[in-house]
Amino acid sequence: MRKIFLDVGGHRGQTIEEVSKSFYSFDVIHCFEPLPKNSGEIEARFGQVKSLQLHKSGLSDKDAVLTIFEGNPGDLGASTKHSGQPGNWIETECNFVEATRFFRDNIQPDDFVLMKLNCEGAECDILNNLIDSGEISKLHNVMIDFDVRKFKALENEEHRLLARFQSIGFNRYSLAVKVMLGKTHQARIANWLKSVPGYENIREPMSWGEQTRHTLTKLIYAFRKAAKRVKNALRNRR
Repeated sequence: MRKIFLDVGGHRGQTIEEVSKSFYSFDVIHCFEPLPKNSGEIEARFGQVKSLQLHKSGLSDKDAVLTIFEGNPGDLGASTKHSGQPGNWIETECNFVEATRFFRDNIQPDDFVLMKLNCEGAECDILNNLIDSGEISKLHNVMIDFDVRKFKALENEEHRLLARFQSIGFNRYSLAVKVMLGKTHQARIANWLKSVPGYENIREPMSWGEQTRHTLTKLIYAFRKAAKRVKNALRNRR
């Protein structure tokens, strides 16, 4: 059984910085980053990581050359989806690979596969493609950051995808809003990984200090969430 991590939306390597740490035991880290300036930075920073396979392309529901738009006001991301807002958009033609084809060519049914999806609106395209082909069964867990929420035309895609998950009995997913907790991106990725069943397969046992910090982080965020609910309830009574 190989342990495989799929970083879909590598950006500048923030996730690789965490999952390439020596106490994780991933046999292969596949990173997908289609923008040349970002993939170049990843290559420069992490090119020495033996387990890393950097793909200078994105994942999608088809093999294609697609336009990536950058410049959405207030957003650091870049997307194949256009918000329709006016602005000084930068357009870059980038290569994309069909998710199903990649899975068939690179992943075996007995592999332990974790996937991070932070791909600025393409997450539903990718997962629907994997559902259609049945390749989604190879995922042990996928963490989804639903960036489709940023696009008015895609506002129903999240609910449709979750309904498809339910219809096929697929529950091996984590929502970013629930598991990406922590002060840094690396801490948030670590918190998600710790919540995944089978975590012991990919990481050396946590020290007492790490276990304590993990528990405290969960308690702090739970307290803040409860405090916010109480505050809103009191405000509504006025």
